[in-house]
Amino acid sequence: MNKQAWLGLTALATVVLAACGEVSSSILPSSSTTPSSSVAPSSSVAPSSSATPSSSTTPSSSTTPSSSSTPSSSESSSNEETNLWGIINGDFEDQTDAFTYLSTGWNAFIGTYEADGILATSTYVTEGSNTYGQLEITEIDGNAKTTQWWHAQFRQNGVTLYGGGSYILSFKVRAVEARTIRVTIKDGGMSSRPINELPVQIGTTWETKTINFVAPSDANGAELQFGIGPDSSPGPDLVGFARKFATVHLDDVKIELGEPLPNQAPTISGTDLIGKVGDPILVKANLTVRDDFDKNIALADVIAIDVTDGPKLNPTNPVAGIYSFLYTVRDSEGLVATHTRRIYISDPNQLLANTNFSLMGNNGLPLGWDKFSEDNRGGQRVSSGVMPHVLPESLLGNVINGDFENQADDFAMGSPGWTTFIGTLADDGIAATMTYATEADNTYGKFNIAQVNQNDKVTNFWNAQVRQENIRLPQGSFTLEFKARAAAARTIRVALAGGGMMTTGRAINEVPVLLSTDWETYTFDFTTDHHSYGALLQFFTGPDNSPGEEFADYIGLTHEVHLDDVVIRYGAEQEPIETFIPTLASDVWRIGEGGMPWENHIKYANMPFFAGTYRLTFKAYAEDARNIILALEGSGGVDHAGYHRRVNLTTEPQEFSFDVVFAVDSTNASKNIQFFMGSMENYAEFGAWWPQVEEVSAADNVKTLHYFFDFAFTKIA
Repeated sequence: MNKQAWLGLTALATVVLAACGEVSSSILPSSSTTPSSSVAPSSSVAPSSSATPSSSTTPSSSTTPSSSSTPSSSESSSNEETNLWGIINGDFEDQTDAFTYLSTGWNAFIGTYEADGILATSTYVTEGSNTYGQLEITEIDGNAKTTQWWHAQFRQNGVTLYGGGSYILSFKVRAVEARTIRVTIKDGGMSSRPINELPVQIGTTWETKTINFVAPSDANGAELQFGIGPDSSPGPDLVGFARKFATVHLDDVKIELGEPLPNQAPTISGTDLIGKVGDPILVKANLTVRDDFDKNIALADVIAIDVTDGPKLNPTNPVAGIYSFLYTVRDSEGLVATHTRRIYISDPNQLLANTNFSLMGNNGLPLGWDKFSEDNRGGQRVSSGVMPHVLPESLLGNVINGDFENQADDFAMGSPGWTTFIGTLADDGIAATMTYATEADNTYGKFNIAQVNQNDKVTNFWNAQVRQENIRLPQGSFTLEFKARAAAARTIRVALAGGGMMTTGRAINEVPVLLSTDWETYTFDFTTDHHSYGALLQFFTGPDNSPGEEFADYIGLTHEVHLDDVVIRYGAEQEPIETFIPTLASDVWRIGEGGMPWENHIKYANMPFFAGTYRLTFKAYAEDARNIILALEGSGGVDHAGYHRRVNLTTEPQEFSFDVVFAVDSTNASKNIQFFMGSMENYAEFGAWWPQVEEVSAADNVKTLHYFFDFAFTKIA
């Protein structure tokens, strides 16, 4: 018996969903409140579909004829009138339901004008013999408030689902003007959201939208939300609809059974762990493992691998640091689940780890740090080590293995150091290799072309390259320096581009260089308009068919090329960049009108804390003077109404110091250190949120480069 048949039979035999009592409310803005009671389905027949897929939080959405949502199983067809999966008055024909907040059936949540800047009404509308629901927003952004999609909702709070069941949510919808809405199913005891704030584009004529989803676990009293307020960031594909808030009409809302799913991989879930120096920690703590068939899969089956780039975690006696773990588990049919998370170990005397920015996270920032920008109201590029005095040797943001002495680098595409790009004989008429060679005490790179112009293919200089990606440079003046020679005199080409360093064009634009048979040092002076967070350095070693009149005698030559001692030097001092001190740089390039301070920010997340008085110190400056906001936010612990302070950045580095009192110890809650660099335009309206911040205004909406370094968070009492 296969996996799906087994699950279908056992579900029909054993699963019974019952109505539950009190359900605790949740908090806006991500959602509003759940009802105090829920409605159970009138049928106990479970869906015949199986398996919770690992991607269940990303449902698919499509526009189809209304007939497309016909149930795909006999159970759904036979129970259509009785088993509504908790949806009441889905066709809006019962107008006795007055949309009262948290009422059974349809209810509406609409924010207030004072807090959310929104005025809206929910009503029934009848056209001919059909009645539908209408939510009309008459005004937003009163008193410069920033109104969001969750501030106006049609909702039902009694959705019931079976864990592992495959479902189709369908609804008819239109708007007075084309816009987006968001759809969510949440809570009700589910381990995750099967539909998570999904943007849906709607037009001015009735369309039936369908969203396929799988319930991750049993739901009793889940909440279905249609978010109808204006959406600030509906996504890159829908950016043209940002902040649209035209009236929305909704009708014929149904949840029906979908097609059974094929065997799905198991899933592992669990948030980051927080611990204290010296306290033993379980590396699998707070993990959950699930599978649609193998119900005996347990935490013991999960393999935990410490993939930290640096010293590994000692679970019995941990030292301060940020550790990265990869978890895997395999089901009986060989499907594998993976999950990654971090374990933060904090020292009660020094709360911050990775203070020298020597460890990098997979987001391109120093480990422990993250960034946020509103899609259409903020914009920033964030990188580490991009100023001449601040690039750490561990990042080398200059050239990695420039002297070719580290022969462990195998030139594979995607590696952090030297890589090669070589075309194929079939497509480009070329065969070539890149190796290391040693003479006396010196090692260099050797590029050899074995064949060219095969099968009448014309091979060009770009069909063979020695290259490095992720070159990090600040704005300024530089010299690229390298040694090279060839088996016989020939040309190569050199290029440096990308990573945001130039407004237009390349810093070095495929310049021909004539090599001799002797080692010679070559230099290129260049400048960058902006700091680079990942440029590409290329040595083109294929045959050059058009190097220019000056090199006409060397057209198409393919002799072996030797390369060594590649370095980029900064400014008049010509210092190698890797000697400088590390920093974190945020280039704010967009600040939205009418925006908010947090719409551009960087943060150090998941910082444990301990009772006592601590001093946060750091150094910072900006290319153009401005004020920003330091915010200490997160779960519990700070002995203040809210910790927010103004940071006055000038064009010269200076040290800042702030004392913070933590009232309790906590290793199951955490704080975020945030720097708000977005719009300060609305500070006067929201000043009560940040009572300790003074002298911040729209004059601080300065788009500039911000630099932060030398962090410490030390206990002083």
